[in-house]
Amino acid sequence: MIGLYRGTSFVSRVIRWFGWSRYSHASWLDIGTMTEWEAWTTKGVTRAYFGINHTPGTRVDLYELRKPLSLLDAKLLTDFLDEQVGDKYDYRGIVSFALHWLGASKDKWFCSELVFDGLLSAGRRILNGLEAYQVAPGDIAKSTDLFCVGYMIVG
Repeated sequence: MIGLYRGTSFVSRVIRWFGWSRYSHASWLDIGTMTEWEAWTTKGVTRAYFGINHTPGTRVDLYELRKPLSLLDAKLLTDFLDEQVGDKYDYRGIVSFALHWLGASKDKWFCSELVFDGLLSAGRRILNGLEAYQVAPGDIAKSTDLFCVGYMIVG
């Protein structure tokens, strides 16, 4: 499941403004264990309990794939995400999707790039015509392969 955050911090507001979106952050969430994989500015790629890195009260809209992942594909996805844990945050990538240039960094991630490439590792391309480094958090919500199932509030 994809979590799309409606962050309210200064950085979140800047990301939302550049992305022309209500969303400032994206993560992959295993709802059964409440484990969340995300690329975080101060910590890089982490695997932690849902919302631990976020301000209490932040709304997170939850998106499911219209065609659920098979068990094998879900394992491919989480294995890919686990392999990225510890990688640094991709500040260059944030500038890239804001200004539409620069391209991808190797071994660095920003949030929506991580989610998008994670899904690619499981054989799912949720947005055609875009590379991972071009995907802002709000772009993910535009995928016709996803639907919103509700929301949770951090904390």
